[in-house]
Amino acid sequence: MRACLQDLAKYPTSKEARLLKPSGDVPIRLTLARNGEVRAAVAEPTSTATMLVQAALTTARRAQCGAFPTGAWGEAAEHVFTAVIEFRPQ
Repeated sequence: MRACLQDLAKYPTSKEARLLKPSGDVPIRLTLARNGEVRAAVAEPTSTATMLVQAALTTARRAQCGAFPTGAWGEAAEHVFTAVIEFRPQ
């Protein structure tokens, strides 16, 4: 899951991002359905720049990283994961 999210992550392209060049790691709590659909995404508390938190949430909300095998979570239809998305200026 983490690799999928990191592959989708896009560093912000705003003028502010180009000037400030923030970097940081954003922990995200995801609720995923068995089919891989993101049901909820919430940023965990962090001191990382707000623009990076927003970029991480955007990444998490558009993620579709594939289905999980039957039985992976017992009988549960969804599961909560925490992943960290890393942002570094180019």
